[in-house]
Amino acid sequence: MSYLKRYAAPRSWQILRKENAYVMRPSPGGHPAADSVPIGLLLKRLGHASTTKEVGLVMRNTKVMIDGRRIRDFHFPVGIMDTISLIDANEHYRVLIDTKARIVLEKIDANKAGSKPCRVLGKTVIKSGKLQLNVSDGRNIITDAKDIKVGDTVVISLPGQKITSALKLEKGARILLTAGRHAGTVGVVDEITSDRIRYTSGDESEQTLTDYAFVIPEGIMPVIPR
Repeated sequence: MSYLKRYAAPRSWQILRKENAYVMRPSPGGHPAADSVPIGLLLKRLGHASTTKEVGLVMRNTKVMIDGRRIRDFHFPVGIMDTISLIDANEHYRVLIDTKARIVLEKIDANKAGSKPCRVLGKTVIKSGKLQLNVSDGRNIITDAKDIKVGDTVVISLPGQKITSALKLEKGARILLTAGRHAGTVGVVDEITSDRIRYTSGDESEQTLTDYAFVIPEGIMPVIPR
């Protein structure tokens, strides 16, 4: 079924629960369903369409790019750090979460839309001796770099997905928390012990799970709800 009940939609979606009975369901993709939202809903939020029929027309007749690739399926799921480019409108956005753990869009310029940070979730040495990295948006990236570890972030070019830099999960790293009680918070790592991280955000020192920490480059800021 391509739709789901509004009351069952993830809390990260900013939708009116009682407006209609159903809302479009995201297609299977690189992001978990609970952490992604259909591109069609975001087009409505941005004011480029008001009905699902209009969304379909926009997707067919204009260039809607996600991570540098044209997408025509309005159920296509987008998640944290994905880039969305509306070429005809000359608008570019990065998908983030705010401090209430809701999916939000940050307007960016065209240059920033050409790269994307991805968190490394797993790695495997393949037959050629190279590393295969499994990253947060479902991609598998092959690299010669041997010093990239699980928890690090790789910044890739779009759409070619060439690694342009690697950001280590270590003391002093700047992180965005993607889940937990402090989701959406940006802080600096003070200490890493096993599966826990202690970090400082503003004047507060907190502890969280390592799995919640996404190392981010400079320029990505916390999103405070309006």
